[in-house]
Amino acid sequence: MFDRFACPTMDSTFKLLFGEDSHKKITLAFLNDILDRQGENEIKDIDFIKQEQTPRRFDERKMILDISCKTKAGHKFIIEMQRDRESYFKKRAVAYSAQLICRQLSPTESYIKLMPVIFIGILGDEGNDETINKRKHTESISHNVFMDKDTKEQSIDLIELVFVDLKKFNKPVHELENPRDKWLFFLKRAMYQKDIPKEYNDSPIIQEAFRVMERMNWSDAQMYHYEEELRAFKRDLTQKEADEEERKKLEAERINLEKERKKLEAEKDRLEKEKEELLQEVKVSKHIGLEQGAQKKAEEMALNFLKLGVSIEQVSQGTGLSIEQVENLKK
Repeated sequence: MFDRFACPTMDSTFKLLFGEDSHKKITLAFLNDILDRQGENEIKDIDFIKQEQTPRRFDERKMILDISCKTKAGHKFIIEMQRDRESYFKKRAVAYSAQLICRQLSPTESYIKLMPVIFIGILGDEGNDETINKRKHTESISHNVFMDKDTKEQSIDLIELVFVDLKKFNKPVHELENPRDKWLFFLKRAMYQKDIPKEYNDSPIIQEAFRVMERMNWSDAQMYHYEEELRAFKRDLTQKEADEEERKKLEAERINLEKERKKLEAEKDRLEKEKEELLQEVKVSKHIGLEQGAQKKAEEMALNFLKLGVSIEQVSQGTGLSIEQVENLKK
């Protein structure tokens, strides 16, 4: 990594690049290229809106936006940079957009005055949202609108959600095909460049973005703030990686304990089965023993009767032995 260009996706550098009047042309070009606005749809001018949106009611949630701006016609744009992991970034995008919709009207104004809000959410290499990162297609940019389920046509234009997933952008500089590619490469790889790549010779606005990120043009205060932010981010990232390793370790231990528990349960079931089989064998043996004892006693009684001269038929009736068994005893 070279030290000439700063990372554009840090909080301070992102706001320096896209949130200041002096760099409005860069923000305009970024919006038009990412949203593919051309011809009549091109965004001609914007005014920046304050980042902190003060709640209008005591129970309303406060919004602090990275970048927010609007056109002369009243169309509003939110640009959010999410470097870190956040489980519900997509839901936050909906909430922010909906709040800006609601804040357009006073209690007496008609809904006909509502103007569109377009949210552009950028996920850095470390950023994460399960609902975004697990979508079926692998494109770096997804454009979400209200769509009629049957006709597959956009039905409401008040809210649009555009997500830029830098994790999914892996083109090398010589494969950049269009302004979108060049912006994504710039956001993801600017800090690793020694010079502005020649592939940007036909992109003067993005060249200007590179120059804004050129650290030698910064004040000492800007440099100090950026380096402190970078160090803090790396510390947090290192801690989160350590936490993730610990989580994986604990999960592995949990899985092993679960396997051991199932093994012990299986052994317990086996011993229980063996116990039942043994008890059954004891019962059978006992039953056989009782039968054998009764047989012996009957035979003794039969012999005594025979000695007394009792007939074979009477002995059989009296002892329960068959005539054949009694005859065998007499022999």
